[in-house]
Amino acid sequence: MKEFIGFVEKIGEKHGTGRNGKPYTMYSMKLQEADGSVLDTWFKLGFNRPTKFKEGDHIKFEATFNEKYNNWDVDQQNVKVNKNPPKKPQSEFEKSQAAKGGAKVTESELFGEIGGYNTEDDVARMTWASARTAAISAAELLIVGNGLKLPKTKPADCFDVITATIDKLTVEYFNDSMGSLRKLETVDDGAEADYAAEEVPEPEVEEPVDEFDDGDDDSDFE
Repeated sequence: MKEFIGFVEKIGEKHGTGRNGKPYTMYSMKLQEADGSVLDTWFKLGFNRPTKFKEGDHIKFEATFNEKYNNWDVDQQNVKVNKNPPKKPQSEFEKSQAAKGGAKVTESELFGEIGGYNTEDDVARMTWASARTAAISAAELLIVGNGLKLPKTKPADCFDVITATIDKLTVEYFNDSMGSLRKLETVDDGAEADYAAEEVPEPEVEEPVDEFDDGDDDSDFE
């Protein structure tokens, strides 16, 4: 066993089908160290979606090296999350860009991190273009499947109906992409329990307090 401390740089998913024919999802993560470097190896988390921690969290855990697959196995239940994390260091890419005087990653309330020389307006234009493309595809499916009622009079009337439909869908898809998540709030996919993080009450402890919180009260253990 070896102890690791760092920031969760990325949580990856690998989908496949087992020998029993049932689909599975394997989760793993990349770790960023204090100097900003990201370890080459993947830390295998198993088949359960992580709920105790997420990307960007500062964590401490122990892992066992798996010689067969050349990676590390992690028991998610033993992962501790830092309640008072240090500032996340710059990545190697961000350091190289800063050294060259290049563009830096900026934080946007609408879009999260924006890299390169893009601005919020640039991302908004790209999001609109993507929403427009999706709206045209959706309108085409509606027409082919007789889901869009078209007038049987003038071709110009059909054009107006189709254009209005595309415009309406474009606005809806664009707003959804901007963070409203309108559809997700009204659709029940039956998987809410899988994504909900378990709430664990804070233990009452005396100072000093361990800066890493694993959600467990260790007072009963020596």
